[in-house]
Amino acid sequence: MDSLVRDCDEVIGIIFDSKFDHKHPLEVFDTAILTLYSSLIDKYKTVNILQDQRVTTEVNLIERSFIEQYVYLLFILDKHTKERGRAYLINQRYESYRQTKRLLDNLSDEKQVRELKASIDGIIKADRTDRQTFADGLSYFSGEFENLFKPALLRNEQKRRKGLSVPPDKKIKRIWYNVAADGTNNFRDLCRKLGLDDLYFGFYGPLSMNVHGVDSPVNLVFDNITDPGRNVAEVVLQAGHDEQGTVSLLRAFLIEITLKVCHHYAISRNKIPNQMYLKQMIRILSHQN
Repeated sequence: MDSLVRDCDEVIGIIFDSKFDHKHPLEVFDTAILTLYSSLIDKYKTVNILQDQRVTTEVNLIERSFIEQYVYLLFILDKHTKERGRAYLINQRYESYRQTKRLLDNLSDEKQVRELKASIDGIIKADRTDRQTFADGLSYFSGEFENLFKPALLRNEQKRRKGLSVPPDKKIKRIWYNVAADGTNNFRDLCRKLGLDDLYFGFYGPLSMNVHGVDSPVNLVFDNITDPGRNVAEVVLQAGHDEQGTVSLLRAFLIEITLKVCHHYAISRNKIPNQMYLKQMIRILSHQN
């Protein structure tokens, strides 16, 4: 296992041991931070395993997801952490219910729909909340999601009363990272807001072709077999990018976000694995040289 993965797993243990107990329970925004961070570790680990096994044609899919979650976590930790972390979690639950409703609405087998609903209702009842059915959960999280935008809508109304020009409320994009209604309408806007244009256009953007399945022909090459008497070639699938270079980037991003998470939870330096700072220093020096 990569030593960085061990360091990161150790950091999670340190955070839980140092910050949470029966007097200081895990809050909603903590769940957002630590689940995103854990997911980044798992994705980095998966990329390394695939590299070791020389199975790299689909690594782009994981790398793109890694970048999205890395940016989300940067955004949450940047400021208004409690509000942003809560918005992220509410969005995830809301989207889960919304997508499930879409599935149920489009299934033609009524018996299957009834069985799925009964199964989902059973899961919801087991959550020990006031919500007893899928309909209860959908209504609750739809309301909670819409409530995220109420402060911004109220500010807009106050600006209208002062005669200021603001976009119509119905045009505000309902995305969890746009609850301030400041025009952060897509992931590119979010990267720009965080000063990450280079990351978006230089790394994230090119990975989109792989995610949408339009780059497969790029990975197909013909390796000529040395046989002058036959016009034969061997078909080979290969990765369409520099695997080792992107792994190095993911490694740097994971170190950076680890130190930011530690800073957020006020973990003292002597508790953080020493190698973490050494690796970060090497990265800084390499940029300087």
